[in-house]
Amino acid sequence: MKGKMYSIEKIIQILSEAKMTSITAVCRKYNICMPLVFNSKGIVVRLSVEQNCVN
Repeated sequence: MKGKMYSIEKIIQILSEAKMTSITAVCRKYNICMPLVFNSKGIVVRLSVEQNCVN
């Protein structure tokens, strides 16, 4: 089983790139699957909500 391929910063960069272009193009560029993009998007949203609650 592989470990983490991308850091949190890289995932955020990939997600922001997916907002500006198509998700399909980003998936091809980084060789990732579409569900990974959507799962990562949910994780980042939850992290930002948790961070806002703490501050």
